[in-house]
Amino acid sequence: MLMRQLKIKLFFKAISYSLASGVTICRLYSADVPMANPASVIATPPGSVVVNSFESVEMEKLRMTKEIGKLEREEAEFKEGSIKLQKKLIDASASAATPANLPSDYSSFINAPSKNVNRSVYYYGQLQEALNQLTPASPYLARTTIDTVSPVRAGEILKQMGNFEEDEGISRTILNQWSAKEGSVRDDAARMAQLNNDISQLEKERDRLQWNYNQGGKINPLTERPFANDKDQSSLLEQTERVKDQISELVKEKGSFRNFVNTPLRKLEFQQFIVQLAAQERYIHALIACGFYRNVFPGGDMSLSEKAYPGGGSANNGAPGNAGGNSGATPATPTSAGATASQGLPVISTITGMESFLLNRIRDAKTDRESVENMLKSKQLSAAESLLRKMVTTAKYQPELQTFAYEERQVVQEYTKTIRQLTEALNSKDWPEIEKLSDKLEQESTDVGAQDLKAFAKENRQKSLLWTRMAEVVMRGGDMQGAESLLDAARKRSPTDAQVSEAVSNTQDKTLTDEKLKEQLDQVLKSADYVQAFERMGEFAPLVASAKDEKQKSAYEVLIDKEKSVKAALEKSSSLQQMSAPSDAWMELELLPDPLNKDKRVLERKSVLATDCGQFISSYGKGKKYEASGKPTLAITWYLQALTNAPSCTMLKDKIKSLSGEALRKN
Repeated sequence: MLMRQLKIKLFFKAISYSLASGVTICRLYSADVPMANPASVIATPPGSVVVNSFESVEMEKLRMTKEIGKLEREEAEFKEGSIKLQKKLIDASASAATPANLPSDYSSFINAPSKNVNRSVYYYGQLQEALNQLTPASPYLARTTIDTVSPVRAGEILKQMGNFEEDEGISRTILNQWSAKEGSVRDDAARMAQLNNDISQLEKERDRLQWNYNQGGKINPLTERPFANDKDQSSLLEQTERVKDQISELVKEKGSFRNFVNTPLRKLEFQQFIVQLAAQERYIHALIACGFYRNVFPGGDMSLSEKAYPGGGSANNGAPGNAGGNSGATPATPTSAGATASQGLPVISTITGMESFLLNRIRDAKTDRESVENMLKSKQLSAAESLLRKMVTTAKYQPELQTFAYEERQVVQEYTKTIRQLTEALNSKDWPEIEKLSDKLEQESTDVGAQDLKAFAKENRQKSLLWTRMAEVVMRGGDMQGAESLLDAARKRSPTDAQVSEAVSNTQDKTLTDEKLKEQLDQVLKSADYVQAFERMGEFAPLVASAKDEKQKSAYEVLIDKEKSVKAALEKSSSLQQMSAPSDAWMELELLPDPLNKDKRVLERKSVLATDCGQFISSYGKGKKYEASGKPTLAITWYLQALTNAPSCTMLKDKIKSLSGEALRKN
C-alpha cells in the first residue's frame, strides 16, 4: 500500500510538471509499472510556456504572479515603441501620416487626372515658346542664340492661351498691360475736356427736367388740380432717369483716364503686375511680362520702383505726372486669387534683377524635377515625395511641377497609401496587416526600411499568444483575477488578430469546462466512485494537483488507490487462471477488502472461476464461517480441506498458520 501511495504521488507530481510547463504526458502508467524519467516522456510543443525547471506548482504560481505584475510596465514599453514607429512613418511621409493637414494644392496636384496633365504639357509648352520669342535669356530656349525678338509673335501665342483653364486670364492681362503701355503716349486732355462739357450739358438738362417735374406736381388754384397730368409727369421722370444714366456713363469713362500724361503711372502699374506674378510663384508668366516690359522700354530705365511692392505705394498715392492723384484708378491685376507678395519674395531694385531672380527660381524647379525623376527610378519614394511637397510651395504654377506624368504621381500616391495604411494598422494594432504592408513597402521603396515594423508586429503578436497560454495556467491554479488580467492584456495588444481572439476564446471555454469538471469531481468524490475517478484521471488529475484543498487531494488519491487495487487483483487473478490455478485466482479476488470485493467486475470474475474450483470455494466458505464465529480449530479443518484443492495457495497457508497460533493460545 505504501508503494502504491508513493507511485500515486509521483504521478501527481508529473501532472503538476505537465500543467506548469504547458506540456502533456504522452501516456499514463499503471500502478505496477515504475515511472520513467520525465524528460524521456514529456514533449514540448512549439510556442509552449516553458520554464527550465519546476519544483512545484507553487513555484509556477509565483512566476505567473511576477509576469502579471510586469503587464503595466510592458504597456508603457509598448507605447514608447509604438510612438517611435509612428514618428518614423510621419518622417517617411507627412502626406500619409497627416492627410487632413496637407495643403489642398498638393492633394489636387497629386490626384490630378491624366488628361489634365496632357493639357498642361501643351499649355506650358506654348508659354515657353512665347518666352523664347521675347528674350535670348529664356531657360527654355532650345538653341544657344536668337537672331530677333518678336513680341508680336509672343502676343499671338498669348491670345490663344487665354482659353486655357490653367491660364486664369493672366495671358490676357499681360497683353492688356502691354497694349496700354504702347498707347500711353497719347494725351487724353481733349477727350477729358469733351467729357467735362458733355457732363455739364447733361446736368443742366437733368436740372431742367427735374424743375418741370416738380412744377407739374403743384396744384392749380383755378382748377384745384395738378398743372401736369400723370402721363406727362411719368414721361418727365423717365427722361430724368435716362439723363442721369448718361451722366453716370460719362463719369465712369472720365474716371478711366488716370492723368493727362500717363506714361510714368502705367509704367508703375506694369511693374506692380510683374511683382504680383512673381509673388504668386508664376515665374514663367512674370518672365514673359518682363520680356514685354523690355520691349516697351528698349534701352530705357530698367529700375524697379519700391512702390511696385505691396505697401510700397500705389497708383492712387500721387505717382509722377499725376497732378491731382485722385483719379480713383486701380492697377491691373491677374484674375487668380492670392495676388499678394509671398514672404520669401525679396525687394529687387531693377527689372534685370527681377529676371535674374525668376531665372534662378525656374532653374531650381528644373533641378528639383530632374532630382524627383531620378529618385523615382531608384525607388527613393520618401525623398521624392518630400521634394514634390517642397515644389508645391515654391513652384506651384511652374511647368516643372504641373507637367508631372500621371504614372509618376501614382507611384508616389501608392507609396503614400502604403504609409497611411501602415499608420492605421499600427494605431489599430493589426499585426498581420503590418507584416504584409511592410513587405509591400520594402518592394516599393529603397529609402524606408520596414524590418523594425515587422519585428515589432511579430513580437507583440507572440506576446499576446503567450499571455493567453499563461492565462490558462493561472486559471487552473485558481487565480481567476490574474487570468483575466492576462486575457485582457492579450485582447488589448492584439484586438484584431484572429489567432489571438481564437486563443482567448478557447481559454475562456476551457474555464467554463473546468468549472463543470470541478462540479463533476465533487460528485465523484461524494459518491466515492473510484472507477470514474480513475477513468477520468486525465481530466481530474490537473484540477486535483493544482487545488489548495488537501482533503480533496487525499480523497482523490484514495479513490485512485482503490481502483488500482481492483485492477491489480483482476490482472493477477487472470494470470493465475492462465497458469491453471483457478483456486488461487479466486482467492486473489476474495481477499480484496470491502467494498472492493463487491465490485461488479470482481463478482463476475469470481462467478466464472467458481465453475473450476467449486469444492475449494465450498470448503473455504465453511472455514471462513467458523473463523468469523470464533472457532479457529474448525476453521482450520475446513481450510485444510480447501488446501487439498489448492495446494499452492500461499494466502491460504498463511491464514491456516495464523489460525493455528490463535487455537494454541486458546487451548
